[in-house]
Amino acid sequence: MNLQERYEQDYAEASQFAVISFMNRVYAWMTLGLAVTGATAWGISTFAPTAFASKGALFALLIASLAVVIGLSAVASRLPAPLAIGGFLFYALLEGAFFSVIFLIYPIALISMTFFVTAGVFGTMAIFGTLTKKDLSGVGSLCFMGLLGIILVFIGQFVFSLFGAETRMLDIPISIFGILIFLGLTAWDSQKIKQMSLAGETSTGLAICGALALYLDFINLFLFLLRLFSASRD
Repeated sequence: MNLQERYEQDYAEASQFAVISFMNRVYAWMTLGLAVTGATAWGISTFAPTAFASKGALFALLIASLAVVIGLSAVASRLPAPLAIGGFLFYALLEGAFFSVIFLIYPIALISMTFFVTAGVFGTMAIFGTLTKKDLSGVGSLCFMGLLGIILVFIGQFVFSLFGAETRMLDIPISIFGILIFLGLTAWDSQKIKQMSLAGETSTGLAICGALALYLDFINLFLFLLRLFSASRD
């Protein structure tokens, strides 16, 4: 092996190590965020089950969560590491408070089963997005348009419910559509994170951005699966 070949091999190995290291950091932060959310939701539902059960409290938490996630998504990559980390964990805490009502609505067995199913399908799509050679940007754009569509459907459901209309028959098709959307987004976000690391963009702020994107994919995938399983049982 000549010097040039040795240099190229060392460079490839260093690049591969950097990619693996960065993605491990992203998944570690995502896992920590999920742990904070889960522990917070369980703790509140166990020790103060009605703390956020009112519509006013849930609405306030929803607005606060939206404000934090929109702001964090916009600036996390430029924030100092402690602020980016703190913002992400604070958002995970807010989500835990908001989702504490899940333990009041669904049986723990169904929640546990749904979590493990979510972890399995999420992991499968994350691995696929990381390893595939196919450009998934088209899939990501399509899924994003589908996400906007499903938001409009939710708004429509809410408006119709105000007039007493029954919309529960839409739960299963909406849930299936939502699951497909977030499976696609999981693969797309995983590929984008890999591409960032290959480009040498490996700051803590960018790791938090990646963790936040995957965290949102996991949470929404979990919620749509939970809704599907609950509707199927009914």
